[in-house]
Amino acid sequence: MKHYRLSLASALPILAILMLMACGGGGGGEPEWYYHFVCNGDPDCLATNFAGTNIPSGTSDQGPGNPGHIGCQSLMQFGSRFWGTAAQQWCDNLPNIGPGGGGAAPAISGFTPMSGAPGTAVTVTGSNFPTNIADVTVTLSGITAPVTSASSTQLVITVPSMGNATGPISVTTLAGNAVSSASFTVIVPNPLGNAAIRKIAPGYTHTCALLADDTVRCWGSNDFGQLGDGTTSPSSAAVSVAGVTNPVDIAVGTSFSCGIFGTSSGASSGSAKCWGLGTSGQLGDNTNASSATPVPVSSVSTASQISARANHVCALLTSGQVVCWGEGTSGQLGNNSTSNSPVPVAVVGTGPDNYAVVNAQGQPASTKAFQVTAGDATLVQGSPPQMGRRAWESSAGARPTTASSAMARRFARSVRFAIPRVPTQFRSTSTD
Repeated sequence: MKHYRLSLASALPILAILMLMACGGGGGGEPEWYYHFVCNGDPDCLATNFAGTNIPSGTSDQGPGNPGHIGCQSLMQFGSRFWGTAAQQWCDNLPNIGPGGGGAAPAISGFTPMSGAPGTAVTVTGSNFPTNIADVTVTLSGITAPVTSASSTQLVITVPSMGNATGPISVTTLAGNAVSSASFTVIVPNPLGNAAIRKIAPGYTHTCALLADDTVRCWGSNDFGQLGDGTTSPSSAAVSVAGVTNPVDIAVGTSFSCGIFGTSSGASSGSAKCWGLGTSGQLGDNTNASSATPVPVSSVSTASQISARANHVCALLTSGQVVCWGEGTSGQLGNNSTSNSPVPVAVVGTGPDNYAVVNAQGQPASTKAFQVTAGDATLVQGSPPQMGRRAWESSAGARPTTASSAMARRFARSVRFAIPRVPTQFRSTSTD
């Protein structure tokens, strides 16, 4: 704080006015407020304090209740403005300066419990604590902890919102600072319980997790029902997705979620379901409606992988075919179209291996896919590896092609995959 040093003649009239304003009182059994100062050699404090010139310390009874507290604060503002940093001043309900009085720095003797989650009440014991909550600051591992009650020997604080941490408790008052010798351990509980996590799917404002107990739980924003719990209320805690079991895979887009669900625990494929925002057809149920609970994706019952981007979804079927649905304005569905689709459409060139039909570049009519990811850097591997592979892409507005087009440069890739090179003797031409 910057200190403005005025002449004695300028500061003394201000102090006199403050003393007059501070006089007068409350009553009704309210606690008495006392203002204390210790100059510690500060010349401005020695020259301009209520006790008289060159008086090194003093105490002033400001009266009971709120008027007394206001009087104390007014005198402290005066000292903060006109005195140097060596001077000390404080307000409390104790009439004396010294051990056991208002001038003694706080001391911490212990606290209980020794660990807990955010929101846990912790009792700090010691001495020389202010009885007014506003006059004390408590930190835990350097983060301010709310004080809920205070007495001269005990403070009750609440563990603030924070991550896992271990550190001391610090109590700061106008008279000094105290740091505990022991450390408090903050333990943030796992919002998913004790079940092991098999997969996490993070989105823009919400996240879903596939757990080893064959459930799916989501948390975060929920404007369109993307948490899948039948509500549109956001949740900072993980909530269970309604009506689904035996999850195989999960994916999260912008304000919607999807998953694959098998017929039994440990299944490797199953039916696709989606929930949340559906205005671009991204739920795949042949509507543009949103849903706060999972709805079946049309005609997808043998999916093994699923991936979502902003407003579209792609799934890999056990046949090796890739199907996509939702927004297609940039060609992200891979079906040689730039239209949205509320039902799954096949990505051109994917499916069971078919080398009976080969084009001039040695590309077969379809190739079995092994992996899919909607969006950039998607890899779908073809078969069989001993024949060699060549990468090609499905880009905006076009079927998968090795050629670089203006649309391919302008829009994000939906699918990138590898195709086995067909031996030269079986190609229709020798060009490649």
